[in-house]
Amino acid sequence: MQPFNQLMFRLAISGMGANNYDGANRDEERFLRKLKLRPRSIILDVGANEGQWATIARKSFPDAIIHSFEPNPVTFNRLKSKNLGIAIPMGCADKPGTLTLYDSSPDAGSGLASFVPGVIAGAEIQAQVTTLDDYCRDLGDIGLLKIDVEGYEAKVLAGGQETLKRTHVVQLEFNEMNLASHTNFNEIATLLPGFRLHRLLYNGDLLSLADAPDYRRNLFVYQNLVAVRS
Repeated sequence: MQPFNQLMFRLAISGMGANNYDGANRDEERFLRKLKLRPRSIILDVGANEGQWATIARKSFPDAIIHSFEPNPVTFNRLKSKNLGIAIPMGCADKPGTLTLYDSSPDAGSGLASFVPGVIAGAEIQAQVTTLDDYCRDLGDIGLLKIDVEGYEAKVLAGGQETLKRTHVVQLEFNEMNLASHTNFNEIATLLPGFRLHRLLYNGDLLSLADAPDYRRNLFVYQNLVAVRS
């Protein structure tokens, strides 16, 4: 029965929003279409890469003010050329400074990079980082914060605890990279006080994880978590 059991397991976790990667980001697009934000809301895109997610966000919220953070100079230039909003050539961490960014391409500029040592092999880039609290000190309320930093999510959240107090929705990727950074679901939840955590389903709906047992929360495969302020 093992082939059947394994097939059912893959189908089950996919139905719960895990291990259902879609290169076209259709689950995120469907979610953004359903999300209600105030006019001219501030949206933060941490780990923007070339602006793939910001492009979808711009379609859903044409009047939003999007701030996109991308520390890799090669991908930052591509991001900036798309004129999706305010592009910042920096990453986000728990404190400002300089970090080594590990890029999966030997000549840098790929879509997969992380500040977590040992997660990705390839080019090494010295990148400037700031904190969300330092950058957002004078921005006011944040409608939506998106984080996609390949295992470095906890550090980004740790550097934005004051900003999170005036943030309404947080979307962040959670995957096998979090094993390398030794970050589990409960640690992420602790860094999001006052939020209810969900997993993003393929149709754009949210599955509450409030009462889910640990074995259903800590699935270290591709997924998007969505935290909504209570």
